[in-house]
Amino acid sequence: MNRKLRRAQEKCAAKGAGKLIKDQAEAIKQLAKQQQSGPIEATLAMAQQFTKQWPEHPFGWHVLGSSLYAQRHYAKAVECFVQVVKRNPEEAEAHHNLAKAMISSGEKKGALPHLQKCLSIDLKRPKSFYLLAKTLTELNEVDGALQACRVGLKNNPDAVDLQGLLAGLLVHLEQDHEAEQLLQQVLRVMPQHSDSLFYMGLLRKKQNRPEAKWFQAVIKQKPTHAAALFNLAQVLVMNSQTEQAVQISLNLLKYYPNHPGGHNLIGNQYLQLKRFAEAEKHLIKARELTPQEHVVHYNLGNLYTDLQRFAEAERAYQETLRIKPDYISAWINLGRCYLINHQLERGIAALEQCLKRDPNQYGAIANLAAAHKMLGQLDKAHDYYVRSLELKPDDANVVTNWGIYNLLQGNLEEGWKGYRARWASDGVQYEPPPHYQQPEWDGSPLAGRTLMAFPEQGAGDIIQFVRYVLHPDLADGKILLKVAKPLRRLFSCLQSGRVRLIWDEFKEPWDCHVSLMNMPIHLDSKTPETIPGPHPFLKVNEADISRWGAKLPAGNGGKKIGVVWAGNPTHPNDRHRSIAMARFKVLFDAPGCQFYSLQMGGRVSELEPFKERVIDLSGGIEDYYDTAAIMKNLDLVIAVDTSVVHLAGALGCPTWTLIPYAPDWRWLLEREDCPWYPSMRIFRQPAMNDWESTLLQVKQALSSLTSP
Repeated sequence: MNRKLRRAQEKCAAKGAGKLIKDQAEAIKQLAKQQQSGPIEATLAMAQQFTKQWPEHPFGWHVLGSSLYAQRHYAKAVECFVQVVKRNPEEAEAHHNLAKAMISSGEKKGALPHLQKCLSIDLKRPKSFYLLAKTLTELNEVDGALQACRVGLKNNPDAVDLQGLLAGLLVHLEQDHEAEQLLQQVLRVMPQHSDSLFYMGLLRKKQNRPEAKWFQAVIKQKPTHAAALFNLAQVLVMNSQTEQAVQISLNLLKYYPNHPGGHNLIGNQYLQLKRFAEAEKHLIKARELTPQEHVVHYNLGNLYTDLQRFAEAERAYQETLRIKPDYISAWINLGRCYLINHQLERGIAALEQCLKRDPNQYGAIANLAAAHKMLGQLDKAHDYYVRSLELKPDDANVVTNWGIYNLLQGNLEEGWKGYRARWASDGVQYEPPPHYQQPEWDGSPLAGRTLMAFPEQGAGDIIQFVRYVLHPDLADGKILLKVAKPLRRLFSCLQSGRVRLIWDEFKEPWDCHVSLMNMPIHLDSKTPETIPGPHPFLKVNEADISRWGAKLPAGNGGKKIGVVWAGNPTHPNDRHRSIAMARFKVLFDAPGCQFYSLQMGGRVSELEPFKERVIDLSGGIEDYYDTAAIMKNLDLVIAVDTSVVHLAGALGCPTWTLIPYAPDWRWLLEREDCPWYPSMRIFRQPAMNDWESTLLQVKQALSSLTSP
C-alpha cells in the first residue's frame, strides 16, 4: 500500500469515515457521495473498506477500479473490474470499463471480447463503439474498425466521435470525398471537435493542401497532442516554414523526448538549415529509437553526403535499401553520392538500378545525363537529357541542364535559352535577383533609355560577361553597371559617357534591367566565333603597373610566372577544379622560371615549404585591381579554373588554364584555345582526376618557353 493511500485511510478513520457501516444501502450511499465529491485518496480507502466488508457486491469493486484507473494504476484497475464482471456478467458498462482498463495496461487484444460483449448487450453505446473502433485501428485491423464505426453510427447516428473516427479511417483508405463530407458535418455541429480538426488537417496534408490551422486548433485544446504537434511540424515543412517547423519539433520533443519521428523531422530540418552538428545528433537518436526505419537512414545518408563523408553516406544508403530495397530516392541519392565523389561507374550502376524499378524516374535520368557528361560520353548524355526533357519539359532544372549541355557543346544560341531558367532551378549558385519594378530588357534598341546591368554568381562570371556593356549595339543608350566593392577599381576603366558604375541600383533612375549573364541572348553570341571583344576589354593604369613592377622581388631573374592552384572552397565543384599542393608543386622545379603566388585565402599557407622557389604576393593585394597590376608585370599566369584566369584573360595576359576532365561549360570541349580569351591556352585532364599528366604537359611547355 502506498504512502498517500495509507495517509488517506488514517485521515478517514480519524474523521469517522473508517468506521464500519452495518447498513449496506447506507454504505453504498456514502461511497457514492465520496466518489462524487471527495479526494481520490479518501475514495480509494473507503472503497477498499467496502470491498472487505461486502466483497460480493460489485459497486465497491467498481468504485475501487475507477479510482485506481484515475491514478493510472491500470493493472490493479483491471483486477477490480474483473471482479465487477464476475458479479455482473450481463452489465454492458462493466465490460466497457474492464476493456478500457485493459487497453490502458497494454492488453488491447484481450480487451476486444469485452467490448464485443458490451455491445451485444446494448447497441446504444457510442462510446463503446468508439473504443472498439479505435482499438482495432491501433491494432491495424482497419476493416474491423471500419465495420465498428458503421454499425455504431447506424445505431447512434448523432455520435460525433464515431463520425470523426470513421472520417479518419476513410482518410487512411483514401476515400477522401466521404471523409471530407463527414468531417464537415461534425465540424458544423461541433466546430472545436478535436479529432475531426485533426483528421481534416491530415486530409488537407494528403491532398497537398497543407494548412496549419487544423493542427493549431487541436494543440490549442490539447497542447501535448503528439500527433498534432508532429503533423503541424510536417505541414510547416511543406510550406517552407523551416524555422517554425524546428520550434514545433522542439516542443514535441520537450513533451516526448524519445519521439522517433520528432527526432527524424527536426534532424532533417537542421540539415536543410545547414546546422549539421544538430542534424546529426537528432538523426542518430532517431536511428537508436527506430533502427529499422528506412527514412532515418536515408536522411543520415543525405547529411553525410552534404558533409562529404562519403563512406558513411554510402553505408547509410545501403542500410536504407536493405530495409526497403525499392526505395527510389535512396537509389537516386546513392548514385548521386558516388557521382559527387567521382565514383562515376558505381554511380551509374546505382542509377540504373533505380530505372529498373521505375523507367521514368526523372531524378535518375537527370543524374545519368550528368554522369555520362562527366565521363565525356556525350551521346549517352544527350539521350538522357532528351528523356528528361520529354518527362519534364517545363522543369527549371531540366531546362537549365539542357542549356548548360548545349553551351558546353558550343551550341550557344540554344544554350543561352535554356540557361535563362537557372534562377528557378535548385542550383545553389543561381541566386535570383531582387524584384524590380522596371521591366527586364527584351533586347530591343535602347533608343535613349538607361539599362541597369547587374552581376550574378562569382567574380569570374562577372569579369567574363562585363564585356557586354561595351557592345556597340548598346551605343544608343546608357548603361548603369552595378559593381561590388572588390571589383570597383578594376571596372573603373569601363566608365565613359554612356557607362557608369553604381553600387545601389535602388538609388538610381533607370528604365530596364538585365543580368550580365543574360546579355549574350540579345547581343548576337550564337556561336563561339561570334563572342564579342574588344580584347583586351579591361585595362590597368600604367602608373599602377609601374608601381607594382618596382615592388616585385626579382627572384632568380627567370620568366615571371604567376600561379594559383585553388579556388573558392565553397564552390560546388571546387574539389575537382582545385589542385592539391602535393601535386601542383611539380611545376616549381621548372628551370628558368621565377614563380609568384597570386593565391588568396587559407591555402596560401601551403606555400611555406616552397618560399625559396615561390614569392608570395598575397600580403599586398587588396582587390582585383592590385592582382591585375601585378599580372601586367608577369610573363605568364598559370592557374586552375578560378576568377584569376578570367582576370588574366580579360587583361590580355598570356594565361594557361588547367581544366578538369569534366569542364565547366565555358571552356567547351577538346580545344586548347579559348574563344572568350584569345590570350589563353587550355590544358585539360586527359582522364578523370589525372592532374599528374596535365601538370607534366604544363611543365614541358614551360621548358619550351624558357629554353634559349
